[in-house]
Amino acid sequence: MSNDILVLGIGNQFRSDDQIGLLAAKAIEAKKLPNVVVRLEQRDGLALLEIWKSFRLVIAIDAVCSNQKVIPGTIYYFEADQKPLPTQFRSCSTHAFGLAEAIELSRNLGMLPTSFTVYGVEGKNFEEGEEVSMEVKFGIDQVVERIVHQIGTWLPIPSGVHDA
Repeated sequence: MSNDILVLGIGNQFRSDDQIGLLAAKAIEAKKLPNVVVRLEQRDGLALLEIWKSFRLVIAIDAVCSNQKVIPGTIYYFEADQKPLPTQFRSCSTHAFGLAEAIELSRNLGMLPTSFTVYGVEGKNFEEGEEVSMEVKFGIDQVVERIVHQIGTWLPIPSGVHDA
């Protein structure tokens, strides 16, 4: 198992807000954080099992359509290693076999990473197109900040640096 942290951006760049995970992961990748591997994934959920199987620490980012009266850009946080994702988030993927299903299959096979966090950002428009809704752009920025902070709590303090 790798000691690196996997940040997995999931989505479809041609389905408007469905690309939220991809955009957030690209923003994290641009920060060039040490010990962080960033992957962008647009394929079906079965491909995800192969990607995360060698990591102990995984953070996945995906668009969410909760089908509730929620403001677009709202951020959801799930500790997927602790319990399944809520059922209302299972039918939102543009793939037949999405992230939630891949997590549960991985759990059932005993292959789920030790720590598996999922950040979902409520989308507004999942129609064809490459433009993200204005309402979700702020949510993307916020989820990037939260993930960078979370990664900071996982990474060891470099030698020569002392905790105050």
